[in-house]
Formats: sequence, C-alpha cells, structure tokens
Amino acid sequence: MPDARYEAYKTLRMTEKDSKYVNISLSERNDLSERDFSLYQRLVRTAVERKITLDYNISIYLKNSIKKLKPQLLTVLRLGASQLLFMDKIPASAAVNESVKLAKKTGCSYASGLVNAVLRKISAEGIKYPDKDNEIYYLSVKYSFPEYAVKKYLDDYGTEICLKILESSLKEEPVYIRKNNLKEGNFSFPAEKSLVVPGAYKVSGNLFRNSDDLKNGLFHVQDLPSQICCLKLRAKPGDKVADVCASPGGKTAALAEIMENKGFILSCDIHPQRVKLIEENVKRLGIKIVKTSVKDASEGTVFDFDNEKHDLSGYFDKLLCDVPCSGSGDAGRKPDVKYKRKEDIENLPALQKRIISCSSRLLKSGGRMIYSTCSLYKDENEKVVNEFLSKNKNFSLIEMKTIFPFEYGTDGFFYAVIEKE
Repeated sequence: MPDARYEAYKTLRMTEKDSKYVNISLSERNDLSERDFSLYQRLVRTAVERKITLDYNISIYLKNSIKKLKPQLLTVLRLGASQLLFMDKIPASAAVNESVKLAKKTGCSYASGLVNAVLRKISAEGIKYPDKDNEIYYLSVKYSFPEYAVKKYLDDYGTEICLKILESSLKEEPVYIRKNNLKEGNFSFPAEKSLVVPGAYKVSGNLFRNSDDLKNGLFHVQDLPSQICCLKLRAKPGDKVADVCASPGGKTAALAEIMENKGFILSCDIHPQRVKLIEENVKRLGIKIVKTSVKDASEGTVFDFDNEKHDLSGYFDKLLCDVPCSGSGDAGRKPDVKYKRKEDIENLPALQKRIISCSSRLLKSGGRMIYSTCSLYKDENEKVVNEFLSKNKNFSLIEMKTIFPFEYGTDGFFYAVIEKE
C-alpha cells in the first residue's frame, strides 16, 4: 500500500523537475485509498500553496541559509512544517516522527537530526511572520506570494482588494462543470446547479477517480468565469467562430454546445500535442462542427486544416482570444502559478498584443470578439485592450470586466467584449 507522505514527497519532487501543475498531478492519482488520497492531496497542496511561509519558518531555525539545503531535504522539511503549522488533525509528535522516517527513506539520513530539531522548534514556537514595517515582505510571507506579485496587486488595486485576492488564494475552490446538452443522460454524482450561469454545476470530490460520466462525455470541467466568457460571445447556431488559443478545448466545447452543434468552429493551438487534446475532448463530447489547426495565433491569418491552407481574413462572425497569460487568477486552484519568474510574466504583454492584433483580422464587419485571460494583472488585461483600441478605431469596447476570485469563490478572470464596425 503506497504511503501518503512518501507519495506526496515524490509528487513534489516531480513537479519541481518538469514544471507540471500540481492540480494535474493530484487528479491523476487513483492508486490510493480515499483516506490516504485525502492526506496526500492536502500535503501536496499545502507544501506548494504555503511554500514561502514554510521556508520563512524553517529558515529561522537553520544555522546556514536555506538555499544551501539539498532539494530533497527541503521537501521533507516543507512537508513536516505543513503538518505542524496548517494541519490541526495530525498530532505534532506524529508529524515530526514521520518526517524523520521520510528523511531516511529519501536518502537524507545524514540530516535526520536536523529534521527532528527544526520541526520540534517549529512545533513549540508556532507560525511566525516578519515585522509589518515592510508591508510587501510581510504580505509575501503571510500569504506565500512573491514580493513582485504583492506589489503588482497593491499598485493595480490598492490594499483592500489586494488583501482579498491574497486571502482568497488560500481557500479551497469548488469544482464547476458544464453539462453537455448534446448528449442525453444525468450525472451519477451530486451536482448543484449554478444560479449564475445556465448549464453550470458545482460538484465536490475527485471527478477523475470514479466517474464514467466524464468518459462518456456528459460534461466537461470548466470554471464559472470561463463559462461566463463563452456566453458573452453570444455565439448562435450557424455562426462561424474562431477559438485561436483553444487548448485543452473547454471553451470550444462550451461554444459548440451553445451553438447546438450547428455552424463552424475553428479551434487552434500552437502546440500539436495540445491540439490533440482538443480533438480528444471534441470527440468525447460528440461535437461535429469543429475543425482543428496547429497555429501560432500571433502570426498571420492562414490556417491549415482538411489538408489545405485557408486564408480566413474577415471570415468569422465571432472570435475568442483567450491568450497565454501569467495565470495569476488561478492561484487558488493552481497554487504553483504564484511562483512564475518575474521576467517571464513581464514578457507576456508583448505576446498578448501581437495575438489580439493579428487575430482581430479574422473578424468580419459587425462581428464580435472577446479578449480574455485568467490573470488579474492589469498589464495583461486593461492595458492590452486599451492599446489595441487606440490603434484600431474600427473596433469598439462593449464591456470590460475583471472577475475577482473572492466574488464567486472561483478562479480570477478578465474579459473584454469588443465589436468590429
């Protein structure tokens, strides 16, 4: 029988090496009992979600810099500190003793004394934070966000909303699904109908462990703001729609269902393997109106599909540009997105501007487009849209909205509805 703590350790080490999102790794585990899976899931999530807070508390009791610890040992300490500081139901003695055992099991026997000493001090002293004199550093440690992210939220929204964003990232979000009306059948699990979005349902538990409904295409997983975004496009049966940054295909699927499987959707992504994900989802859901294409949305209006090249300038009634972004609004569901490098995030607006500028040429006169991100940073949102509108006077803004994670208890999201004259 797999050991939950050791499995958590292995998952953390794996995700650090190949940058796999933790939520994806968690959804793939079907070999643990319900009880062990619950512990495993909590351990992994807490160690990632609270990483900066954990490292601050661990570093207090180290003689040398935490940066000098081997990655394997630091992971063991983070898991131990997670149990002591954030998991009340685990006795402190068990957390310490099991962490010492884990150190030995993972090749860190040499440091078993250090693990024991540091964790016992953390257990005795409780959680600590830096002085509040340096607001950005204090909030960074308390909510486990990089200092640059805290500063961006303070600059963009002020202290009150900044605190709400940071606090909401540490709350467990519900899972939302969208019912596939293209197939008949009812869910075999409890599902609460959303009062905000028609066709959306809130569910609990791990849908990937035991649900044949997913395999049979009765629904797809899609957070509430993404469903709102699709509705705002106002696609209707018979429309021609382009989804230019579509993988894994959730919005394509929602649009096809809204369109009653009538019309045409071109669903694209720059990576061939991610286009295959779109194709798999479309097939599972029984969607017939989608063509896929491997395409860089920032380059030109010529697309490959049906073994031909097609110049689709001015062809589409509706256009969805859900562009690559920092994912900062997803911190509650994907806690590892918080730790993206600052320089990588700073380079994103240039790409986003190229995508909206190039893709907008696909839209016919009178057409409607949506620019959207799962980011809360204004550099990626309002500033990109406003610059596009200032350079393209034949486009007008209909609506621009930031959905904060504390509003619905879901991911943060941004969308702008734009129409072409």
